Amino acid sequence: MNFKYLFIGAIFIFSNVMGIELEKSDSRPITPVENYEIQNLEKQKTEDEIFEKQILEEQDYIKSLRSANPPLN
Repeated sequence: MNFKYLFIGAIFIFSNVMGIELEKSDSRPITPVENYEIQNLEKQKTEDEIFEKQILEEQDYIKSLRSANPPLN
């Protein structure tokens, strides 16, 4: 029985020496401000993805125009 506690203690000491953090549960609820910030970050991320997609589509369109109509020298 004592070996179980000794083993658990050894693991705890080893993890502290090696710099490994044991998982800590964050039991506090998310505040309204944090929730608002998370939603804004998600919204900004989706807006950025849409903008990047539009840029890539425009670049592809420009490349297709250039290949269809090569410049005259």
